[in-house]
Amino acid sequence: MKKIATIILLIISSQLFAEEINQDQTKKNRSFSIYLRRYSTFIDSFEQRMLLQNFKYFDQYDKKTIPGFEFGFRKKFDNSNFSFQSEFQEYKKGNIGMRDIACLGRYCDLVPVSTGPYLRNQFRNTILYDYTPDKFRLSFGLRYIKSELSDGSGYRFNYTLGQKFFGPEIGFEYQTDKYWNFNLLIHYNYFYLFGKIDNRYSGIYTNRSPVSYNSDPNAIYVGGEFGIKLNYDFDDLYFLSIGILTLEARTKINSYSMTVNYVAEPQYKYDLDSITNFNYVIYNAANSSEILRSVYLEAGLKL
Repeated sequence: MKKIATIILLIISSQLFAEEINQDQTKKNRSFSIYLRRYSTFIDSFEQRMLLQNFKYFDQYDKKTIPGFEFGFRKKFDNSNFSFQSEFQEYKKGNIGMRDIACLGRYCDLVPVSTGPYLRNQFRNTILYDYTPDKFRLSFGLRYIKSELSDGSGYRFNYTLGQKFFGPEIGFEYQTDKYWNFNLLIHYNYFYLFGKIDNRYSGIYTNRSPVSYNSDPNAIYVGGEFGIKLNYDFDDLYFLSIGILTLEARTKINSYSMTVNYVAEPQYKYDLDSITNFNYVIYNAANSSEILRSVYLEAGLKL
């Protein structure tokens, strides 16, 4: 009887031990994570600055935040210090507000106006290397950015301002140890992208003469992205984060390319070309900056 009881106890203990091993392996094998972020972002965009440069009577006015989201995943390769990460980000707003000159008699003032819908997409693919496991990582990858601001009023005018860039980025990522399931993660990425800008306009001028230009010079988009977030792990499966993200970049265009040639009647063409291209020099349109400052909430799952 004692032998039977001993055998039963051995079987039960071996099963419990096997379950513990399986649980430990499950914890260690959670090498895939998926997450969704919701952004609230202030954007001082390239397109807003170009609108000011093209039509100097516009003034930047809208300081409201723009909503955005990001979907991403990260996969840690088995028996390796390498990981792969992919992210898709989108910002969209129906109307970007600026200010325009309005006159009543001899009295003129700047009044709020809509300058059209704004859309920005970003796609990143990155390889990360654990230089110090679970502490410090190096990253290198590719980044794609496309943004556009457009508006129109029937036959009176239509314009499209935008940019499209693709190229390499490098960076690093540092994370602290966990305390009470909390830890911090800090990252910085530097990117150097190649592409074009869109600078198109069509409308009417004095005596209802049609005018238009279409300029898409080659350009370079250079900048950096800094982020910090606080993570909380509910358990081995679910996590929640809150973070801040800042992107500062500069669009560099060959100064000889940053010109427009209007399609207009001869009596208007010279003045239009001269005034617009002179404004590009004054406002330094060949070297325009862009800033995005965000706060976000992130929810994720480890598999």
